[in-house]
Amino acid sequence: MGLPLCPNTHPGRVRDCRVLAATACPSAPWPDPNRGRAGHCNSRWGTRRGGRPVGAGRRFRLRGRARGRDNPRQQTTRRGRRMRTSWAGWWRWIGVGLCELMGALAAAQTPSRVDLLRIHIVQPGTYAVTGGDLARFRADWQSLDPARLSLKYDGRPWPMLLEGLRADGRLTSETRLIFYAPVTPPAPYTNVFADGAPLPNFMQLFLEAEPSEALRFADRSIDGETGPAQPDAAAAPARLKITTETLRFEPNLIWEFFQPATEGQRLAPTDFRFWAKLARPATTENESAYGFAFILKDADRDRRRAATIRAHLYGVSDLASPRDHSARLLLNGREVARAAWDGLAPATLEGAVPARALIEGQNVIDVELLAPDGATTPPAAFDVILLDGVEVIYPRRPRAQKDYVVFPWPQSAPARFVIEGFRSRHLTALDIDHARRLPVEVGRRGLLRATRTASIRVDGPTSTVVVFAETTPLGRPARLEPVRLLGLRAARAAADYLVIAPSELIPPLIPLIEHRRAEGLRAAVVPAEAIYQEFGGGFPRPQAIKDFVAFARAHWGRPRYLLLVGDACAVNALKSLLPAYSFGSGAGSHASDQWFAMLEGGDSIPDMAVGRISAATPEQVAGIVAKTLARERGI
Repeated sequence: MGLPLCPNTHPGRVRDCRVLAATACPSAPWPDPNRGRAGHCNSRWGTRRGGRPVGAGRRFRLRGRARGRDNPRQQTTRRGRRMRTSWAGWWRWIGVGLCELMGALAAAQTPSRVDLLRIHIVQPGTYAVTGGDLARFRADWQSLDPARLSLKYDGRPWPMLLEGLRADGRLTSETRLIFYAPVTPPAPYTNVFADGAPLPNFMQLFLEAEPSEALRFADRSIDGETGPAQPDAAAAPARLKITTETLRFEPNLIWEFFQPATEGQRLAPTDFRFWAKLARPATTENESAYGFAFILKDADRDRRRAATIRAHLYGVSDLASPRDHSARLLLNGREVARAAWDGLAPATLEGAVPARALIEGQNVIDVELLAPDGATTPPAAFDVILLDGVEVIYPRRPRAQKDYVVFPWPQSAPARFVIEGFRSRHLTALDIDHARRLPVEVGRRGLLRATRTASIRVDGPTSTVVVFAETTPLGRPARLEPVRLLGLRAARAAADYLVIAPSELIPPLIPLIEHRRAEGLRAAVVPAEAIYQEFGGGFPRPQAIKDFVAFARAHWGRPRYLLLVGDACAVNALKSLLPAYSFGSGAGSHASDQWFAMLEGGDSIPDMAVGRISAATPEQVAGIVAKTLARERGI
């Protein structure tokens, strides 16, 4: 944002318009050198007290040259007395007010070019973005075509519902863009933010995408055909009230990299992210047992029903003992399952418990390490395992809360699913997996009941069904981030020397780029953030870099050299400025840059010369560039 236009541009009136703008305009990014105590800001020609402009109270006081010895005609007066001042003083006072007004208008201006909004999500659920949110980032938001608004998650179209359009189909400030955000972001994940940073989770709203990329909820059958689903004429669907819910707990707080020693064994999650580490005997850093509490709602505790508890573990220690690991799983102090296994290998503890063992509200699951039992098996000297995740599968009788409910439907047979607890008669049911609007029948409110019963027609399995009313308070995104696209796929550059670097490390590369161009090479520099956005769905991944290199190889004149800039680490818990490709081997985990250039032939031979400047700061990059140029120039 540039400086707000100031009417006091006469050199004899304003010493520094920037200082004035900083005083009067909250959007000014620079500090005010004339700033006094809190709530009292001085410029040369005006003042604010407690956030109010000059003359906002009963007393009028002009500051600066128009006051005191500089202007003897100026007087401070109270209400009822005539204020005498020069016309120049009045103009200066008016100018300060205009500066403040125009600065506020400048602060309210929206960027001229925003291609998409990155919608940051903290918790899974149903969210709404309004037309008023779009107005904050696009001045021409009312001219946007709703048919070209496309929501994407991990690079693929995601269904969205538009409510509150004008009669001509245009957006209003009250228009709601409704969507359901999934539980966890996709894997694999590379940490380019800060050491120990959590996984980011966001959706992306493209403002001017192709209409074919816009996915909307519609009346369609489960196989994708448009039109309402036709009921089975042979038999009416059953009316059911119980579904099967699966809760997954996988915080991914630990990053461990290793490869199983036995050929053919593979790590179950393949992302090397785990929840907790357990050790027996316990150490100062790791306990021999791990427990956590979770909340269970709407559980059907009928004694005829059962629940399944499942824990995913991975053995780390590998000794000469035939059984290195032994553990058991408990629910609310009741043993569910136990198992023993050997070596660096995964294991699953799984067991069934009666539904009445579940508690409506808080439940506790524990994983404990045990000493291997059996007289013929000597116990291992120590035991170390990793807890990857826990699943709880239980019968659930959903009930609406504030006219809102989310539930899965794993059955393939058509059914009428009955849910209680609604107050509104106008409900919307959405099948997230198939982008379908489901038919809903709302019953009448009984004489002794304050709520209604809704019957939702479901025709096949789906992981998520959302039911809500017009008055349901939907979630709001944690943050909306405007993003501009560089259009890498549309660019037709010609490059021999391809450079990929984070934006903050590009300026110190300019001398090296100019040197390469002087040598006759066509050089192209691409920000890594643009590659993540256009080739990785917004998520930082090594695969996005490789896909871009393959694209440049095919459309940018077959570059011969690839320079990567920025530190990389094979441990995702630590920050990587520019990720490398990590792979496992018998000796552990390794990082490779040659993988980015393995594009043709299906072999392990890179098709380009690949190098990396391993640096973490612009100063480090500048130092390496200076040494490189000095060596090549023979200085």
